[in-house]
Amino acid sequence: MLYKFKYHLRERGLLGTLERFVNCWQVNGFSYTVRQMFKRVDGNFLISHQSQKGTLRAKTVQRKSENAYLADTRSQDSYYTKYKKEPVEVRMLDLQNILKKEKSCKGIVLYPLSYDLSIKQRPEHLLKALAEEGYLCLMMQIAESHERSKVKKLSTRLYVVDLFEECLTYFQDKKPIIYISYPFYKYLTKYFEDAYFIYDVLDNLKIFSNYCQAMEEDNDFLLSYSDLTLYSSQTLYEHRNAPDRNALLIENGVWVQDFEMSQDDVPREYYLKRHRPAGNAIGYHGAISELLDLDLIEEVLKLDNDDIYMIGPIATFSPSKAAELKSKVNRLTKYRNFHLMGFMSYGHLKYYIHQFDFCIIPFIVNEATDAVSPLKLFEYFACKKPVVATPTKTLLKYKDAINIFAKVDFVRFFASSPTPTIEESKYERLSFNNRWETLVAPIVSRLNRRMDTLQSAPVPVKKRMVDIINVNFFDWDGEVLFKGGAERYVYDLAKICAAKGLHVRILQNATSFFLRNYNNIPIVGLTLNRSFDLDKISEKYNTYCRQSDLVIASPLDLACNLHYSCNSIGINHGIYWDDRTTRLTSYDIHHYNRIFRALKTCSKSICVDTNFINWLRTYDYELALKCEYVPNYVCEKQFTAVEKDFDGNLTIIYPRRLYEARGLYVAIEAFTYLLPKYPDFHLHFVGQADGDDVVATRNFINKFKSQVFWYELDMEKMVEAYHQSHIAIIPTAFAEGTSLSCLEAMATNNGIVATNIGGLPNLIINKFNGMLINPDANDLINAVERLINDRKLLKTLASNALLTVNSFRKDQWDQKWNSIIEESLCSL
Repeated sequence: MLYKFKYHLRERGLLGTLERFVNCWQVNGFSYTVRQMFKRVDGNFLISHQSQKGTLRAKTVQRKSENAYLADTRSQDSYYTKYKKEPVEVRMLDLQNILKKEKSCKGIVLYPLSYDLSIKQRPEHLLKALAEEGYLCLMMQIAESHERSKVKKLSTRLYVVDLFEECLTYFQDKKPIIYISYPFYKYLTKYFEDAYFIYDVLDNLKIFSNYCQAMEEDNDFLLSYSDLTLYSSQTLYEHRNAPDRNALLIENGVWVQDFEMSQDDVPREYYLKRHRPAGNAIGYHGAISELLDLDLIEEVLKLDNDDIYMIGPIATFSPSKAAELKSKVNRLTKYRNFHLMGFMSYGHLKYYIHQFDFCIIPFIVNEATDAVSPLKLFEYFACKKPVVATPTKTLLKYKDAINIFAKVDFVRFFASSPTPTIEESKYERLSFNNRWETLVAPIVSRLNRRMDTLQSAPVPVKKRMVDIINVNFFDWDGEVLFKGGAERYVYDLAKICAAKGLHVRILQNATSFFLRNYNNIPIVGLTLNRSFDLDKISEKYNTYCRQSDLVIASPLDLACNLHYSCNSIGINHGIYWDDRTTRLTSYDIHHYNRIFRALKTCSKSICVDTNFINWLRTYDYELALKCEYVPNYVCEKQFTAVEKDFDGNLTIIYPRRLYEARGLYVAIEAFTYLLPKYPDFHLHFVGQADGDDVVATRNFINKFKSQVFWYELDMEKMVEAYHQSHIAIIPTAFAEGTSLSCLEAMATNNGIVATNIGGLPNLIINKFNGMLINPDANDLINAVERLINDRKLLKTLASNALLTVNSFRKDQWDQKWNSIIEESLCSL
């Protein structure tokens, strides 16, 4: 090992070393300069004067870069030091006007711009995400003139301003957040004693045009000085041995909503011109630089099978590479199937990407590109386009979702005229996990804990996250929407959360990740467990929901392992273990341990009936005090009552899922007897079925084709079925709460026949507003025949049902849940 001091003496001589020392001292201060000059470095990294001529030329270039880098840093530093004493008043007022407009912000983030804003890059995306979390973000440019300022608002609380000097002056004695993505701005550390510094390591430093030893030193300083260091790729993170409490791996991401559209919606003026319309359209967007393997592009062009489109400016990181890059691009333009599109605005990119059959990332594979996490990759994911890339270390991380080939195989792939295909669930998962809104969460968490704002204005409350966890909403493939009462319940609950301004998600188990949108409510399918194991599913939710402000478990059992999600509410939809096989001989209290654990974990359990609460009280009176009875509901505006003719032929409705627990087989047995006896009456099954239940239902219908009808209706259209019926049967065999179907039938002027299972006795008073029976076919036959033969009783029961259902109005349920949610969030 050698000391830097010896290196500088050998390379620069005594006078050169003294000059280097003075330059560094002026910029970085005396103590830092001394530490750097006597720092141990690897001798293999150093180059001597006795190296070959090529190395000497390289050193000359590096020396010039270092001199330019230090000169620029010193001149800016000196200028701002002087400007602080005599700021331009009118420009300071412009800055203060922005602060006045955004006075309710959480805090201030200052970012010294280090790139051309014409192309959206990582810092702008990250700042936009912070701005959406309540922070005022100012991207500072150097002013061309001090007469008037230039202010451009990019989005909510995100501005580009040429008020660099004014920001440094105004905030020097305050507590801003300084976000730096280029080592050059290390000198800002001496202007702010109380600022919170974030240093974002974007790329390998060697790709920068003015890369030099001084830049490495500034980089080292920022890594040790900053309060928080971000790394844009795993390679950079591992290279710096970053795993510590002040380092975060925040890879690049995407604003999915900026790229969502159908290819059919591409405006005509953006249509691609094709040389080979029968072939594939292969596209790339981003900087066309020396990092790209343009020779590889040429080999694909030579196949003359496909059109290649390259969108973006021609730009080099190193000026010495400019001539070579221009020559290579000019060579590509000679091919008729090559289309150099030039610069395109960010807002128009989606119109082109959606027309591409394949999107490519043809990096040269080397140390510099290994560290690059390309933004375009996630934008390709959001557009659901097949990606073909070269095998850099960062891109290899995504090898299960994209096509990765070295040179020869890259060309061979396109020579085979491939058909564009993707695994959509993987793309949706990657887009979902790499949303900027999600990626910045760890940063926001740290900033929120640190932020001690000096402003007296009220701080806006972060949009709080509520996760409603359940097992099914769609089927586990995310294709079929379930239309039962439990699904309607969680959907209506999600709408309450959304109306309160909360960020709400419905989470469910899935065979593979999916993201669906149901009436503006996101439904997220997570690969939690392959079987119906609620304990294991709960464990996975425990990890996934750690950042949530409130977790609502539906059913209650899913809360059993929410150890990290202490702010949780469980929903018991009724006792489900009262099936036909229950016997004293098989009784075991351990069967209920999951329920007891869930009740202990939750702050509260909402119960749709009193049946569960009374059962629980027989085991643990105190634990039952956690339960609150909130019965199910009916929307009187949707499920309206209509006049009906109860004296003619009757239509009987079974308005629920078709399976054993809901009384399907009780109904089939009963109506196998009733339908032949009353040939003018009709039975309507309105609900979903699976497996053997489908077979049983179809066999039954085949016997009574003119009397029995089976169909499904969406939640919003169920009222149509109730309006045409006279009697509604709710023949539950087991596992019931306060049935939504029962309440809807009551609200729409139907006579009700229900079993005395679960919470149904909370709704039906026998022979007052319905008939309450045992879950038995003979009892169902007797009750239905009683109403067929006594039409006055049928009318009376339907009329009284209309009176009592008023106690189960949805607006009352909404108000109750509003107060429950408010109370739970206020307890944080």
